[in-house]
Amino acid sequence: MHSYTSLCIHSGYSKMKKIINYITNKYIRTKYRLGVIDRRYKLFSCGAPLVLLMSLTISIGTFLIDLQYQIKNSREQNINIRENKLLEEKNKLLKILTDYDCNDYENIPIKRE
Repeated sequence: MHSYTSLCIHSGYSKMKKIINYITNKYIRTKYRLGVIDRRYKLFSCGAPLVLLMSLTISIGTFLIDLQYQIKNSREQNINIRENKLLEEKNKLLKILTDYDCNDYENIPIKRE
């Protein structure tokens, strides 16, 4: 009977020790989490992240505006190239017409070589 009583006391002590360890670990973890939250609050309350976010937004906006101008300029260059080619073709056709001295453009004789 004596061994049973000591076993109960020992198991009770073991359970109590586990409960105390659990509460201690929870307290340490909670204290750490509160410290992390406090550090984050101090970081965000100082305005540095807001400045970083604003500068990032401005950088992205500037990049997008530059990209838009590059696309616009390349489109204008492509249009200019097409217009130049069309003008060259027009000049070639006008030269052909003047070579044949035609006034009636529908009945142009075809030159065979």
